[in-house]
Amino acid sequence: MKPKLSIITVTLNDVWALSKTIKSVVMQKTSYEVEYLVIDGPSSDHTSRLLDFWHEVGAVNTYLSEEDQGVYSA
Repeated sequence: MKPKLSIITVTLNDVWALSKTIKSVVMQKTSYEVEYLVIDGPSSDHTSRLLDFWHEVGAVNTYLSEEDQGVYSA
């Protein structure tokens, strides 16, 4: 039985870094049972398309995109 791990990533307009982060989390799934959540600021770049793709393939369990008051709100 794999140990359980929850990971939360917050993002805003940095699709390149988010892509690298998601790939890193996917690699952890070989050693852990991972629950992965992404909170978006909402971004005006292609973050939503990236999240749609990774959600469809099962790498991101949950994501939401909503207005907030900065990094502390996320």
